[in-house]
Amino acid sequence: MARLRRAATPVDVMLEPEALRLMTKLPRSRKDRVAILAGVLAWVRESDDTRVARAMGRSALDDDQSALVSESRFRRLLQSQPDELLNSMRRLVHQMKGRANVADLADAILYWGDSVKEKWIFDYYCVASATPPAETAAE
Repeated sequence: MARLRRAATPVDVMLEPEALRLMTKLPRSRKDRVAILAGVLAWVRESDDTRVARAMGRSALDDDQSALVSESRFRRLLQSQPDELLNSMRRLVHQMKGRANVADLADAILYWGDSVKEKWIFDYYCVASATPPAETAAE
Protein backbone atom coordinates (compact mmCIF):
# COMPACT_ATOMS: atom_id res chain seq x y z
CA MET A 1 0.00 0.00 0.00
CA ALA A 2 2.78 2.42 0.84
CA ARG A 3 4.39 1.90 -2.57
CA LEU A 4 1.04 2.52 -4.27
CA ARG A 5 0.61 5.73 -2.27
CA ARG A 6 4.07 6.93 -3.31
CA ALA A 7 3.63 6.09 -7.01
CA ALA A 8 3.74 9.36 -8.95
CA THR A 9 2.20 8.23 -12.24
CA PRO A 10 -0.14 5.50 -13.48
CA VAL A 11 2.88 3.71 -14.95
CA ASP A 12 4.54 3.72 -11.51
CA VAL A 13 1.33 2.24 -10.08
CA MET A 14 1.37 -0.49 -12.74
CA LEU A 15 4.72 -1.66 -11.40
CA GLU A 16 3.05 -2.88 -8.22
CA PRO A 17 1.62 -6.43 -8.07
CA GLU A 18 -1.55 -5.23 -6.30
CA ALA A 19 -2.38 -2.94 -9.22
CA LEU A 20 -1.71 -5.73 -11.70
CA ARG A 21 -4.07 -8.01 -9.76
CA LEU A 22 -6.79 -5.36 -9.98
CA MET A 23 -6.17 -5.08 -13.72
CA THR A 24 -6.77 -8.81 -14.15
CA LYS A 25 -10.07 -8.52 -12.26
CA LEU A 26 -11.24 -5.64 -14.48
CA PRO A 27 -10.17 -6.96 -17.89
CA ARG A 28 -12.52 -4.82 -19.99
CA SER A 29 -11.43 -1.54 -18.44
CA ARG A 30 -8.71 0.76 -19.71
CA LYS A 31 -5.46 -0.20 -18.02
CA ASP A 32 -4.42 3.39 -17.33
CA ARG A 33 -7.72 4.07 -15.55
CA VAL A 34 -7.40 0.89 -13.48
CA ALA A 35 -3.89 1.99 -12.48
CA ILE A 36 -5.27 5.37 -11.42
CA LEU A 37 -7.98 3.60 -9.45
CA ALA A 38 -5.43 1.42 -7.65
CA GLY A 39 -3.30 4.48 -6.84
CA VAL A 40 -6.31 6.33 -5.41
CA LEU A 41 -7.80 3.39 -3.49
CA ALA A 42 -4.49 3.03 -1.64
CA TRP A 43 -5.49 6.23 0.18
CA VAL A 44 -9.02 5.11 1.13
CA ARG A 45 -9.12 3.94 4.74
CA GLU A 46 -12.84 3.45 5.20
CA SER A 47 -15.69 2.87 2.77
CA ASP A 48 -18.83 4.96 3.01
CA ASP A 49 -22.33 4.48 1.56
CA THR A 50 -22.72 8.13 0.55
CA ARG A 51 -21.91 8.92 -3.07
CA VAL A 52 -18.59 10.74 -3.33
CA ALA A 53 -19.87 14.03 -4.76
CA ARG A 54 -22.72 14.06 -2.25
CA ALA A 55 -20.28 13.52 0.64
CA MET A 56 -18.03 16.39 -0.47
CA GLY A 57 -20.86 18.71 -1.46
CA ARG A 58 -23.43 21.03 -0.01
CA SER A 59 -26.28 20.02 2.26
CA ALA A 60 -28.56 22.34 0.23
CA LEU A 61 -28.20 24.27 -3.01
CA ASP A 62 -28.07 27.66 -1.28
CA ASP A 63 -25.83 26.56 1.60
CA ASP A 64 -22.36 27.30 0.23
CA GLN A 65 -20.71 26.96 3.66
CA SER A 66 -21.68 23.32 4.26
CA ALA A 67 -19.50 21.70 1.59
CA LEU A 68 -16.49 19.67 2.65
CA VAL A 69 -14.78 20.63 -0.61
CA SER A 70 -14.94 24.26 -1.72
CA GLU A 71 -16.73 25.11 -4.93
CA SER A 72 -13.52 26.33 -6.56
CA ARG A 73 -11.70 23.07 -5.75
CA PHE A 74 -14.71 21.11 -6.99
CA ARG A 75 -14.64 23.04 -10.28
CA ARG A 76 -10.91 22.32 -10.66
CA LEU A 77 -11.59 18.64 -10.02
CA LEU A 78 -14.23 18.59 -12.77
CA GLN A 79 -11.72 20.20 -15.15
CA SER A 80 -9.16 17.48 -14.47
CA GLN A 81 -7.88 15.82 -17.59
CA PRO A 82 -7.27 12.07 -17.54
CA ASP A 83 -3.52 12.59 -17.00
CA GLU A 84 -4.29 14.69 -13.88
CA LEU A 85 -6.87 12.33 -12.45
CA LEU A 86 -4.50 10.37 -10.20
CA ASN A 87 -3.40 13.44 -8.25
CA SER A 88 -6.82 15.13 -8.32
CA MET A 89 -8.62 12.10 -6.89
CA ARG A 90 -5.89 11.49 -4.32
CA ARG A 91 -6.31 15.08 -3.09
CA LEU A 92 -10.04 14.52 -2.90
CA VAL A 93 -9.70 11.34 -0.83
CA HIS A 94 -7.21 13.12 1.43
CA GLN A 95 -9.64 15.99 1.92
CA MET A 96 -12.35 13.44 2.74
CA LYS A 97 -10.01 12.06 5.43
CA GLY A 98 -9.69 8.68 3.72
CA ARG A 99 -13.42 7.93 3.84
CA ALA A 100 -15.15 7.40 0.47
CA ASN A 101 -17.70 5.25 -1.32
CA VAL A 102 -15.32 2.84 -3.05
CA ALA A 103 -17.79 1.66 -5.71
CA ASP A 104 -18.80 5.21 -6.63
CA LEU A 105 -15.18 6.36 -6.68
CA ALA A 106 -14.22 3.42 -8.90
CA ASP A 107 -17.08 4.16 -11.29
CA ALA A 108 -16.07 7.81 -11.51
CA ILE A 109 -12.41 7.06 -12.21
CA LEU A 110 -13.03 4.28 -14.71
CA TYR A 111 -15.62 6.27 -16.66
CA TRP A 112 -14.45 9.85 -16.04
CA GLY A 113 -16.18 12.00 -18.63
CA ASP A 114 -19.14 14.29 -19.13
CA SER A 115 -21.79 11.90 -17.80
CA VAL A 116 -19.89 11.31 -14.54
CA LYS A 117 -19.19 15.03 -14.18
CA GLU A 118 -22.87 15.86 -14.73
CA LYS A 119 -23.92 13.37 -12.06
CA TRP A 120 -21.32 14.80 -9.67
CA ILE A 121 -22.55 18.36 -10.25
CA PHE A 122 -26.10 17.45 -9.24
CA ASP A 123 -24.85 15.48 -6.22
CA TYR A 124 -22.43 18.20 -5.10
CA TYR A 125 -25.09 20.91 -5.17
CA CYS A 126 -27.67 18.57 -3.61
CA VAL A 127 -30.26 18.90 -6.36
CA ALA A 128 -32.31 16.26 -8.13
CA SER A 129 -31.30 15.14 -11.59
CA ALA A 130 -32.12 17.50 -14.44
CA THR A 131 -34.13 14.76 -16.13
CA PRO A 132 -37.81 15.43 -15.42
CA PRO A 133 -40.11 12.61 -14.33
CA ALA A 134 -41.85 10.83 -17.24
CA GLU A 135 -45.29 12.28 -16.52
CA THR A 136 -43.98 15.88 -16.40
CA ALA A 137 -41.99 15.45 -19.60
CA ALA A 138 -45.12 14.34 -21.45
CA GLU A 139 -46.94 17.55 -20.51
